[in-house]
Amino acid sequence: IGSRPLSGPIGQGGARHLFTRWKEGNKYKYWEMGPNSKEKIAINPRDTHKRTRIFISKHSDQVKWTKTNVNSVEWQRAKDQYEKNWVGKEYRWWYKNSNYAVSDTIENAGGEIEGDLGFSPGF
Repeated sequence: IGSRPLSGPIGQGGARHLFTRWKEGNKYKYWEMGPNSKEKIAINPRDTHKRTRIFISKHSDQVKWTKTNVNSVEWQRAKDQYEKNWVGKEYRWWYKNSNYAVSDTIENAGGEIEGDLGFSPGF
């Protein structure tokens, strides 16, 4: 599980965006929620995912990480359920936001988010 600055200049405090990353074979896979171009909830939307990848590759000192263990079957089930319930709905940063998406799916798969990921509330 990673967190990166939500917006604004690098190095400033403020809220952070949570995302998940795991390795399958030689490739990293990602699962994160954000708004698509129509301001609807989407998984790995282009702009959100691009910003995450930029932070990881060019500003890695701004990315915070923690690890957790989850039941992989339950995690897939939790992600599927989240997507069924929320993808395509109107995006609101203050309601069922991206941090909620990560927390909800991890916790429903038996994991815990521990460590200092910065200010990343899930409303």
